[in-house]
Amino acid sequence: LWGGDARADARVVGRSADGRPTAWEASHDAYRRLARPATVTRRLEVGPSRVALIDRVEGEGPWSASLVLPFGPDCRVVGLGSDEIGADEIGAGEIGAGEIGAGEIDASSDGVTRVRLEVGARRVDLGLSGPLRWHLVPAGQPPEGVVSFRFGERTSVLALVGTGRLSPGDAVVSTFDAVPAGDGAPNPRRDPIRR
Repeated sequence: LWGGDARADARVVGRSADGRPTAWEASHDAYRRLARPATVTRRLEVGPSRVALIDRVEGEGPWSASLVLPFGPDCRVVGLGSDEIGADEIGAGEIGAGEIGAGEIDASSDGVTRVRLEVGARRVDLGLSGPLRWHLVPAGQPPEGVVSFRFGERTSVLALVGTGRLSPGDAVVSTFDAVPAGDGAPNPRRDPIRR
């Protein structure tokens, strides 16, 4: 992807009691050629009702950072939360591709930015923690989210973009919690993930 002599590594780092993989870690050193060299590591943890991405940067920071989380074209944002997303907030400000302007999302008192997503009848609560500030960016506005379903085709989509400064050892944690059918309020404390 980066060309040249960049090295990447991927491995299984967690297993269930029956031996199935539940956590993976991958890293690359493509940013070692920067003035402040860095190695990026992403950990993926999968549980019964939660998926977590933990991104870390190590090296000679700090660094300016940007992380883009694009949504699929059928994904809608149906709630933005501070401490909790209440059922009364969902629906009042539904956000779909092309329906909103860019805007910063405030973190709650525990430092987590919460967004409720909907794809068809399924809902997912997204929690974002770490030193980045998060913004919703509509499809077609830079820096845009892009998905590709076929080689050579790109579809511009709504995205969350985190920007800020990262220091060595900082973690950006993105958690995706399945919302049980009929549940109007998220429970961001279910299935704790190691940070």
